[in-house]
Amino acid sequence: MTVVGVITGDGSGLTGVASTENVNTRTLVVAGVSTFNNGITTFTSDGVHVTGVVTATSFVGDVTGNADTASNLTGSPSITVTNITANGNISIAGTLTYEDVTNVDSLGIVTANNGVRITAGGLNVVGVSTFASGISTADGSGIQVTGVVTATSFDGDGSSLTNVNAATGGGTDKVFLENQAVVNTSYELSAGFNAMSVGPITVSAGTTVTVPANRRWVVL
Repeated sequence: MTVVGVITGDGSGLTGVASTENVNTRTLVVAGVSTFNNGITTFTSDGVHVTGVVTATSFVGDVTGNADTASNLTGSPSITVTNITANGNISIAGTLTYEDVTNVDSLGIVTANNGVRITAGGLNVVGVSTFASGISTADGSGIQVTGVVTATSFDGDGSSLTNVNAATGGGTDKVFLENQAVVNTSYELSAGFNAMSVGPITVSAGTTVTVPANRRWVVL
């Protein structure tokens, strides 16, 4: 019997339907779970449109569009995205390369192979800082340090330094080493050192100068 049109009713007794190997149709609408053993091939560039969840053991090919929820992503392809927002932690086993970062909070060591450039806000450092090749300021404003700066040597013009017993004089002369004429605070010569002063020297009442054994204080 040949039927032209639409067949309705119970089709459980039909034969040859379940064993259909190929379906060639313009539109196929499926409700429920569908299993495709050999994949799906579309003969146009429209692809396959799915409303709901697609589950597969693996996905091959480029992924474009929006991935609102993703988990358990594995593999080794390169992924290029515009923005990443993470509410938790991000663990990276290799190298993280990035530009234009707002804040960097590192609990370990930060290594910058091409230098660190700070355009505003300054650099606040707590602890000991080691600079293998020195520090340079681009605008010549110098470095301001609150605390002690320790170095094996200091180079440059020290004429603006204070509390340094260095030679002085008129103009650019460095002829005179000056010392006070009155000792107002008790003092003991440092271990292993001698001392000299240009007198006369007056030691204030209640003030002492202690010269340990085998040490000398010479007043010229």
